[in-house]
Amino acid sequence: MRVYKQGDLLKYEDRLINLIFRTDVVLDRLRRHSLLTRLATYFEPSCGNIAYLYLASVNVTWGTKGIGGDKFFYLSEERVKKFGIAGEYLYPLLSSPRYLRFFSFTKDDWDKIRRSDGECYLFLCRKRREELPDPVRRYIKLGEGPDAQIRLRRRPGESVGRPVSESRAAKMRLSRRDLFFDWYDLGGVVNTPIVASRNAQYWHRFALVKFEVACDANIMALIPKKDISLDEDEMKALLAFLNSSFGQLQAEAKGRSTGGGMLELDIAPLRGLLVIDVKKLPRESVERLAQLFDKLEDEARRLGGANNAENIFGTELAKELTGREVKEGVTGLFKTVIKEIDYEVARILGLEDAVEAVRALVVAMARRRLSRAGEARSDVLKSSEPIATSARMI
Repeated sequence: MRVYKQGDLLKYEDRLINLIFRTDVVLDRLRRHSLLTRLATYFEPSCGNIAYLYLASVNVTWGTKGIGGDKFFYLSEERVKKFGIAGEYLYPLLSSPRYLRFFSFTKDDWDKIRRSDGECYLFLCRKRREELPDPVRRYIKLGEGPDAQIRLRRRPGESVGRPVSESRAAKMRLSRRDLFFDWYDLGGVVNTPIVASRNAQYWHRFALVKFEVACDANIMALIPKKDISLDEDEMKALLAFLNSSFGQLQAEAKGRSTGGGMLELDIAPLRGLLVIDVKKLPRESVERLAQLFDKLEDEARRLGGANNAENIFGTELAKELTGREVKEGVTGLFKTVIKEIDYEVARILGLEDAVEAVRALVVAMARRRLSRAGEARSDVLKSSEPIATSARMI
């Protein structure tokens, strides 16, 4: 049991969950470490990597995080053929976090979306109307005017949804003719080597993008700073740390718990995440972490995904956390490759005495979050005394 004065709580500016689990005992030690830096040193997080979304993330006064009309801009292969839109006006698309099942995203992953007739193309038109072929002009007309066939979701009090061209985002683009040709112009796609789901239930996966795609606003894009150059091994080393328990503990501490036990990581908490400073590491440490990231990805592929409880935590712990039946006989990444990464990170940072406390905190915070969402059994929230003991050891 921990006792706090009301006045202390009023002065506390962080999430109260961090008082309960005393995460600052660990996080303060990480903040002081010379081999760690903030994610913002290397990347600018954005809600998606479509140029309009990136600009809206940077210019918060725009007041919108969506492109305004997914039904218009997101197309399946069948719809592309139906409207006769040429490849010049299309860009490969990752339309939903549900397609981000592993620790990388490849062309084969995208091809599976395309073959299943999922939304796999972004309508990307960066020309004036008079320069466009007839099929493209006709398609644009479907989203504008009183006879529009592609409309926004109907709002309370409306008999029919407004045309896509009247969305807040479309009006913003129309007002910025210095950046966009017209309301339908999304401005292009920004290079993004790392993406992550904004919301995750069991583990926030940070994935290496091996096939250039446009990403929806519900996928967080880590866009490299202009003065930063990272080679592939350095990128993978960063990913190994982000996908470790050291990264996940920060997600639990800084993220926002939403419905269904989901944990949301938006732009501000992402910027503040501590990551291993790969430019300060010996090359052999960078290469070792890169190898472990490859091993993590290979094992996730073998398991068929890293997006369910048993593949992350293993069968027994997944049952405890979710309170439901799961696939039997799965050891889980947390007890195998993630554990290897945790111990390698701890060795590099000289935090071998803290690694088990960090792993225990991750499980305890996930347990509380999932049980509060009504997904776990009523008795799943167990005493935090072992966690307090581990924290004191740090």
